[in-house]
Amino acid sequence: MLPKQYAFNLRHEKNFFSKARRIYSRYFTLFYIPSDHFGVTVVVPKKAARLATKRNWLKRQIKAAAIRVITALEEANTSFFVVLVAKSAAVAAPREDLFKELFSSLKKVVH
Repeated sequence: MLPKQYAFNLRHEKNFFSKARRIYSRYFTLFYIPSDHFGVTVVVPKKAARLATKRNWLKRQIKAAAIRVITALEEANTSFFVVLVAKSAAVAAPREDLFKELFSSLKKVVH
């Protein structure tokens, strides 16, 4: 489970998607804006996974990968609000591939 300190509520950030920069990958689209602390939100549309149980499972998988990436990137001293929008390819992807894809995408954000 994602610790509360890293939680990010999209409803509190007005016009997030219009202000955000984007990074596209095979399994998700990453939207980000600079911030004073790091925050992550995962969105899985119905188009990617029809059943709510599958969407929730995929959110948990991506959040678990995000925790591993956050701990690895905390030493960079940069902070962003990040929204990960999953694609349908992420449903069948192995957990380790999700981690690698997320790590490489967030490295692009940091550098």
